[in-house]
Amino acid sequence: MIAAAVLPDHARADCEQQLQQLSYDLRGATLTETQKQTIGGLVDDARRFCWVHREQPAMEIISKARQTAGIKPIGEAFDWETVPLESLERRQGE
Repeated sequence: MIAAAVLPDHARADCEQQLQQLSYDLRGATLTETQKQTIGGLVDDARRFCWVHREQPAMEIISKARQTAGIKPIGEAFDWETVPLESLERRQGE
């Protein structure tokens, strides 16, 4: 029998949550075809790592995808003081 380190369910959920957040952050981003292809491959790789409960490599890949797209890195503090509340509201059709 082979012993395997299994991450708690919340670790996988965090990983999947970061992938979901990436998809939200990519909405409306203007990307070149090369960026789209690169990010697509990175997302596929990150999903595979999430699936096998390897959160750390997945998060590194998600971070690389964010960098490729030119969006804020994971964990960057949100500046509540400079963002208008209206910009946080979901718009009709989103």
